[in-house]
Amino acid sequence: MSRLSAVLLLGAGVVASALPLGLPPDATFIPPLLMAALVFIFSSLPNPLTAWISFGVGLASDVLSAGPLGYWAFVFLLVHTIAVLYASQRGSRGFASYWGVFAASAVAVSLIGWLVACLYFVGAVDWRPMANGAIVAVLAFPVLVWPFREPLRLTRRAAAAGS
Repeated sequence: MSRLSAVLLLGAGVVASALPLGLPPDATFIPPLLMAALVFIFSSLPNPLTAWISFGVGLASDVLSAGPLGYWAFVFLLVHTIAVLYASQRGSRGFASYWGVFAASAVAVSLIGWLVACLYFVGAVDWRPMANGAIVAVLAFPVLVWPFREPLRLTRRAAAAGS
């Protein structure tokens, strides 16, 4: 997948996540955290996204959601950094390891996002929407990564070819 097609797919996701989907209040963070999963995948491909693209996607999310400017940009940049660090050391550890690292990054990003929201609103905010978003993103991750399993070398054939 080229960078341009990744950017176009992320752009469509940003627009879709900004639409009024009629989600219940506890599910409002599901679309942006699914976008974080895509940023993670695209940042660990052989031709990865740059940090600027991840930042720009986050900034576009901020603008379209009318949220605090820089909030999702910071979150997507954090996810990008974790993915790039993992991809540089991954070797052929397999899908379970890849999914586990994403799960850990989703939990970390959700916790940090919640803390930033608490600072922004100067008080404790409800943590459940962010937790629900992280759970759905982790559970949806295998479906999101499936089309990219070959370039990510997450198949037996790709792993055998690399050895």
